[in-house]
Amino acid sequence: MRRTRNVWKIFWSRLRLFLIIVFVVFLVAFGYWFLFISPYFQIREISIEGYNPSVAIWIDLYLRQNNTRFVPFWVYALFPKCLDNYKSFLNFYLSDLEKSILERFPGIEKIAISSDWKDGV
Repeated sequence: MRRTRNVWKIFWSRLRLFLIIVFVVFLVAFGYWFLFISPYFQIREISIEGYNPSVAIWIDLYLRQNNTRFVPFWVYALFPKCLDNYKSFLNFYLSDLEKSILERFPGIEKIAISSDWKDGV
């Protein structure tokens, strides 16, 4: 004897699967926004001790140029209010920043970079 399928059971299982997929996509998108675009993990202030303060402007430009590692340009088209949030702690490597500062400013002998996640400095 042939068994018939329960239409409602199939409908609810497909609906449940669809909702799980939507929830996972939302969770991934929210995590991406929170880590790279939101103001929570951004460097708010660059403080330079013992050297020319114009280096901070150069570092700001360096961070702006190297922001495309995890945040492509079209993301800011979706979030235009977050255009100033290009200095995420997670978007660059400290070793690359140290190397580029030493190449750009040969008068500097040693660099010690410390980042404070809580204050954004």
